[in-house]
Order: sequence, then C-alpha cells, then structure tokens
Amino acid sequence: MEKLMEVLKAHNINKHGVVLLGQNEDLDILSKDKLKQYIGDSITLRLTNGDEYILEVAGIDRIYPCFSPESPLIIGICVGNAIDSVSVEKGAVVYIPKNNPFEYLQFLGEDSAMDELTKYIFDNYNYFLTIQENMA
Repeated sequence: MEKLMEVLKAHNINKHGVVLLGQNEDLDILSKDKLKQYIGDSITLRLTNGDEYILEVAGIDRIYPCFSPESPLIIGICVGNAIDSVSVEKGAVVYIPKNNPFEYLQFLGEDSAMDELTKYIFDNYNYFLTIQENMA
C-alpha cells in the first residue's frame, strides 16, 4: 500500500456521508479528474487505534485552503456511510494500492514539462526494476 495522506478532519455530510480531509502536496499538480483516477475506487483507512477498513470511494474533491494560498490543496474523499466520522480521529492514515513511483507522471498530461532524465526513467521503469531485482 502507498500512503496517500493523513486525515486532518472527518466530516459527516447529511446526504453524502463521511468526507475525509487531508493533504498531499505531491498531488497538488493533478486535476480533480486525474486525482480521482489516481486514487481509484477504494482506499484503506488505518485508524489511530490500528483498526483498518477498506472503503469504497464515493467521490473526491480538491479544496483550495482559504487561510493561505501557498498551503497545499486539501483533498476530500467521500466514503459514504461505511464508517462514522466520530471514529476517525486526526492522524488516521489513508492508503491506496501500491503504485509504481513514476506512475503519477502519466497523470500530468501534455501540459507538464518532464525533463529528459525523468522521461527516460519513466519509459524504462520496468528495466530498472529488473536490474534492482538481479542485484538483490
């Protein structure tokens, strides 16, 4: 699993259920649609007491913090009524299935300028994995 974010707050919204709020500034460059695609259909939520839940994602949004334009965007993940917001304390962690470290680059689209080295590594990622496995 790959850590997506720590939960800053969990809100219960009447018609939609629980929304988990957190930040991951590495993903600020992704559009809302690409963020949805990156996160996928389910997450794993690990509570501060160690309990884990696999939850279906009902919706995702990006929120611009009003307190500081330099602050990372806030990611809101709606998980419906599968869990009660009261049981989700600050510091709970949201995980997604393990992704290839360069996989997020495919979500950047043509507007992003990848330097030549990054593009080379991205294009040859499986080759580098093979080398690493042979060295172990």
